[in-house]
Amino acid sequence: MIAPTPLLDFFKRGEVARDVRLLAAQGVLAPRAYEQLEILVLLLDDPDAEVRETAEQTLGRIPREVLEAFLGRSDVPIGLREFFGDRGVFPAQIPQITVPEDEPLIDAASADSLEPADEAGDARETGSQTLAQMGRSRARGKCVRRSSAIPTR
Repeated sequence: MIAPTPLLDFFKRGEVARDVRLLAAQGVLAPRAYEQLEILVLLLDDPDAEVRETAEQTLGRIPREVLEAFLGRSDVPIGLREFFGDRGVFPAQIPQITVPEDEPLIDAASADSLEPADEAGDARETGSQTLAQMGRSRARGKCVRRSSAIPTR
């Protein structure tokens, strides 16, 4: 996944002056393709009509093949893909997922254990099991403390 950038964060928070927003709407400002597309999409909702229209025109100038190739990258956020998908632009390559119709998705008969195994083949505790163990030991500790507080006759 592509990480957020300080430049993009400024635009998301609305902390950018109009002249800088206009430069970004022209496609001049962003150093990376991801930032450029995200900023252009953000600027489509800008309060300034000139900035909105310029961003729309700039998006329209991006060659479709280039955009499709970029959207096909595995690190492109789903929101960006959905935005362009709503405009009829889809990733160039979408991996084909095939599911056999006559076979179960999980073959429980061949599974030796439901617990994950580490490299040595030993079963490890799951997070739920660890929490349950901790809860039992805490409960035992409370019982011990409480029973020692009960006066004996």
